[in-house]
Amino acid sequence: MVEAVELQTGPQVFSETVLLARIGVEERVREELGDVVELARSIEAVGLIHAIVVDEEYRLICGGRRLAALKQSGAKMVDVRRFLGLDEKQKRLMELEENRRRKDLTPYEWAKTITEKAEIVREIAQQADLSDTRSISPAHRPVDPTSAEQVGRAIGLSRPTMRRAEEHVKAAEQYPFMQDKEWSQSAVLKAKQLVDSLGNGAKEAVVALITEAKKPELSVQIAAKVAEAPPAEREEFVRLSQSKDQRERDRAATWAADREPEPDPRLAIYRQCVRELKQSVRRFPNDPEVPEVNRCIGILESVVVRIAEKGKEAKDGAVDA
Repeated sequence: MVEAVELQTGPQVFSETVLLARIGVEERVREELGDVVELARSIEAVGLIHAIVVDEEYRLICGGRRLAALKQSGAKMVDVRRFLGLDEKQKRLMELEENRRRKDLTPYEWAKTITEKAEIVREIAQQADLSDTRSISPAHRPVDPTSAEQVGRAIGLSRPTMRRAEEHVKAAEQYPFMQDKEWSQSAVLKAKQLVDSLGNGAKEAVVALITEAKKPELSVQIAAKVAEAPPAEREEFVRLSQSKDQRERDRAATWAADREPEPDPRLAIYRQCVRELKQSVRRFPNDPEVPEVNRCIGILESVVVRIAEKGKEAKDGAVDA
């Protein structure tokens, strides 16, 4: 039988020990729980320091990683703090605040937490009676509690910080690869600004490249190279990017990334053939087929020279103006 102890008045809070399987988990703020093995070991060693928070129906409010760690360790029972009388906005605010104060949120998760919390605070202010929520400023002008400035004050963040968080979330949802933990807010906003400055053809080509590149620094470099290129170079980049020839698409990627072209894989094969043929001539100099073999060697060496020259051209400038 579960024993409950009431802790405070107002929204009722109870401390309970319940079956772990009884706790329901719905949509979570955290996109990834990460590795919970270490946390599970810690809980096994010292116990659960902070109880998991649930609502009256035992639906999880706070403590998703702790719950996952307990499941990982095979626990059957769990200590919870059960809140009664909370509406959905209050529950969400509790979850958002706990997660905002965690150090291991990804930049995207942090920005998403901030924007959602701001929206909930704004909705609560809108629903409240204006006579109760509007105060008088020192200049004797009514203060709108739903304004960005007042919402920012309510959650302890400046208006510019909130604006950047909103822009971050919009960009990362438009380009999901920017939700990766390696993408800082500054990298997301810079890449988004550069990509949006491009025309449709160049924009699609750049997005395809930076989606594949994944690394934020390289992605921003690619977007900047294309955005700042003269129109003729940009058009040639688009043409090569849309080519059916993989080598031309590689040239476009090489130019945009501002790196040396990858060696043509055919070179190694043809050079190996030349070496093998020359070795056969040395071993069998009196073979009547030697003249024909030498002719083949000459053809292959010419092919190698042509491929190498094309590679040099690509190195000097993969996209010709």
